[in-house]
Amino acid sequence: MFSVATMCGVPPGLAAAACICGANFGQYFSPLGDTTNLCAQVNGISIQRFMKGFSIPFGISFVITAIVFFILGNMYVSGSGTGSDIAVITDWVHANFNTSVLVLLPFVVAIVLALLKVHAIILIYGTGVTAMILGFTLQGFGVVDCINAAYNGFSTDIMMPGVEIPEAVSSLLNRGGIYSMADGIVFFLIMLACIAVLDAIGVFDVLKESMFKKPGTAGVMTLKASICSFVFAIVACETYTTVMLSSEVIKRPIEAAGYDPTKAANISIAMGQLTSYLCPWSFLAIYMAAICGVSVLDFAPYAVLFWILPIVIIVLSFLGIGNKKLQTVKAEVPQGEL
Repeated sequence: MFSVATMCGVPPGLAAAACICGANFGQYFSPLGDTTNLCAQVNGISIQRFMKGFSIPFGISFVITAIVFFILGNMYVSGSGTGSDIAVITDWVHANFNTSVLVLLPFVVAIVLALLKVHAIILIYGTGVTAMILGFTLQGFGVVDCINAAYNGFSTDIMMPGVEIPEAVSSLLNRGGIYSMADGIVFFLIMLACIAVLDAIGVFDVLKESMFKKPGTAGVMTLKASICSFVFAIVACETYTTVMLSSEVIKRPIEAAGYDPTKAANISIAMGQLTSYLCPWSFLAIYMAAICGVSVLDFAPYAVLFWILPIVIIVLSFLGIGNKKLQTVKAEVPQGEL
């Protein structure tokens, strides 16, 4: 998508920002996203409850982002010589894959399981198994190759030997697999240990007493919690770390003030994503800059979704939107979820 956008005349910084914002939609608002599931788990709520509480601020932010990119995109798109380049990719996909409507079945399964409010593990595995079955029934891949791809990721050298593959397509296909998540899982366990140590020595108690001694209104509470999360985010510049540390600090004061813990989840994920992708010293920001060939400061101003979301959360809270009281939540949500 980045290559297509730049070929259309879009500046690299703007194209990179659009791709990064779009690619992170699932990390903000998907029942399959690792960040969304982590955020729900550390705040003690279900993924469905998190997404319901996050829908208004994220929906507003996403619409604003889409409008900004639509306006800026129309200012730059030239449309010269791009049709044939895109046609090469689409023609290759149609020639080498079965593009039947059945390939959408895993997506449908994911939506159905999410609506049924099943556990995230069941949702992920149910979707993955469905996709794997389609791999060897619809696409003609070997059963063993499909199982290996589920573990190690899709490899065109193994799954499609001897087939000439365009570079743009190869970069999209050669990825994924459970093993690619190993680093995140190990890091998650290490962070749990670090949080336990910090909690045991009283670091979180000091922070909570100093920042939330007088919680004030819901807007003031949200602003304080956002500042606290932003401090963690600036230091860590890693989404998992920020979500886990900031949630541990701000969740209890927010609940003590009588508000739904989804507020803590909203703040922590917004701040974690903000600094992870827009701070020049963040690994993810450096990685994205290297992939797109632009500096972080080139795409950061255009990455509207990341920096508009915390602002929307704070503004909505001061306007009295999304400040659901905890006792109301207890009356609506089954006891097992609390």
